[in-house]
Amino acid sequence: MPSERPPGCAYCIVDPKRGIDELSVLAKIFYETLKNPRPDDNYNKMAIRAAEEFESAVDNTLFRQLKKDKKWEWETVEQRDERVQVRKSKVIVWMRNNRRYFRDLLAAAPRLLDLPAPSASKDTSERGASVRDLFMHDHRSIGSDATSEVRKAGGNRSAEATAFNEAYNVAIERMIAEEPEKYAEYQRRSAESKADAKRARQAAKAKAAASVEDSDDEVSREDVIEESRARLRYTARKSLDEWAKVTHTEIFMYVGWVDSDGEPVRYL
Repeated sequence: MPSERPPGCAYCIVDPKRGIDELSVLAKIFYETLKNPRPDDNYNKMAIRAAEEFESAVDNTLFRQLKKDKKWEWETVEQRDERVQVRKSKVIVWMRNNRRYFRDLLAAAPRLLDLPAPSASKDTSERGASVRDLFMHDHRSIGSDATSEVRKAGGNRSAEATAFNEAYNVAIERMIAEEPEKYAEYQRRSAESKADAKRARQAAKAKAAASVEDSDDEVSREDVIEESRARLRYTARKSLDEWAKVTHTEIFMYVGWVDSDGEPVRYL
């Protein structure tokens, strides 16, 4: 199995100090099960069979540590027994929720990047990019040309900043007046960027509120698809920016699909 760390599972004990890694055991069992399907297998059948094999492979007498009020405590016998009792059904849910992860492993396909978590400062990754942010990113020479002219004329830093902002104000106003379709595209990209940032904030809050390990609640298909599309857009933007920088090339790519209302959606 590839060495990439699998997503966390709330019902697996991972304790390096004791040499216990039930998460890796579970991921390896399921990966091998998917690699060698039976003639009448489907995904759910393989998940159930892998869960049964996992149950046979782990030690049910082990205790794990739980974080309570910022302190680590050993689970009680009752807590241990309750975890063991429901573990099989929970790891089946884990395998369903992480279908994409195992599909990518089997296909040896590059994984989508995770959406960036909000930082402590109110930067673009947290609030999402405005039309101005996106336009400035795509037309960096406008600002650099404006400040260069001021510098050549002997202007100070304040004059450079004023010229920088004014150059973009004029360029954006010109785009609105002369290229309304282009401006509308920037508005769509900005709205999507802000939606992605909102999802990242919500994910970060959910992760902070949860235990150290991932939630075992089953995720709806619509949520999985929406998150995957957000990660696809983010991965595409990050990759293209890096490739453009390395190759000194302008790269454009459209990502599109048909939404739940049957309407085509397209992002540049």
